[in-house]
Amino acid sequence: MPLAEGNKHDSKTVEEIIDKMEKAYGKTDRIWIMDRGMISKGNMEILKAEGRRYIIGTPKSQLKKFEQELLKEDWQKVYEGLEVKLCKDQGEVFILCRSSMRKEKDKGITERFIERIQEGLEKYQKQSKAGRIKNKNILERRIGRLLQRNQRASGLFEIKTESVEEGRLEIKWEIKKDMKEFSDITQGCYMLRSNITDWTGEELWRAYIQLTDAEEAFKIQKNDLQLRPVFHQKQHRVEAHILVCFLAMYYGRHFHRCVKEPA
Repeated sequence: MPLAEGNKHDSKTVEEIIDKMEKAYGKTDRIWIMDRGMISKGNMEILKAEGRRYIIGTPKSQLKKFEQELLKEDWQKVYEGLEVKLCKDQGEVFILCRSSMRKEKDKGITERFIERIQEGLEKYQKQSKAGRIKNKNILERRIGRLLQRNQRASGLFEIKTESVEEGRLEIKWEIKKDMKEFSDITQGCYMLRSNITDWTGEELWRAYIQLTDAEEAFKIQKNDLQLRPVFHQKQHRVEAHILVCFLAMYYGRHFHRCVKEPA
């Protein structure tokens, strides 16, 4: 089966992949599992057409809709450090996921970006007071670039620039309390979306996590072993490379299962 061009964004390959898979193997009762980078409004319409079942990643911004559910304690434990919760909405289910390990990582990243923004603002504040930045538009552009470089925490800040005595500029900023509280609540949380309504939250999560396992296997091939299909110039060599990666992943999962569940 021909592969999609490597210079296409993932979201633009979905229709092509579905069409090729269904022509080659029929419209069997498969489940389409995709990460959030492959989803668009058009792709959602394609997935919903003809009763296709799906489990997909969802942008973290949509957690706001389920803020109250995040605060409740009725979570289902999948294993130590990971909990899930099902929320139904308009014929779909949203799987809220909460990871203690991921929480520590998210917290560290957010705090680092907050620190970078504050250091940058303090730097521009000193330059403005010393008269080295006198043009308000220039100052605001620099602040804009600072926020762009640290987008993970940019929405937490309320920033104002104003002129003071002797034509000097002053920066005033504060961290938005409500946004910071929501950021703290959602650290370690992510959300999946599915139209499979008769599975438990754990079953949906375990099905989706197979995508992560596959991505990790290919990541090892690319990074640790430095085997990248982009180095191949011919279609049949790319396909052969992917076949070897797939077989390696299959045997790895098989051996893992044998160790975990010995006969």
